[in-house]
Amino acid sequence: MSTFILDENPEVIVRIEIQYHRIMKIKPAVIPEDAAWEYVTWDYHESIMLDHGSDTMEHVREIGSGCRITNHYYGQDGILFVRLLCFD
Repeated sequence: MSTFILDENPEVIVRIEIQYHRIMKIKPAVIPEDAAWEYVTWDYHESIMLDHGSDTMEHVREIGSGCRITNHYYGQDGILFVRLLCFD
């Protein structure tokens, strides 16, 4: 399948990756009396990768310093929704 992206020239998409990054300042309901801070900063990253060549999908979430959750999915005959939405 050819897909037209931006310039009307056909391209074959083999891999798509989407990255998301959000920094939030959260004011806790209870702050310790000796705290030198007023807000807690939450640095959140998330990405999803769809790879037609290896028939895989990878979903990664980084919810804080040192906390990374990764899910890998593999479809023996291809990932159905990847094929339907992106590649075939």
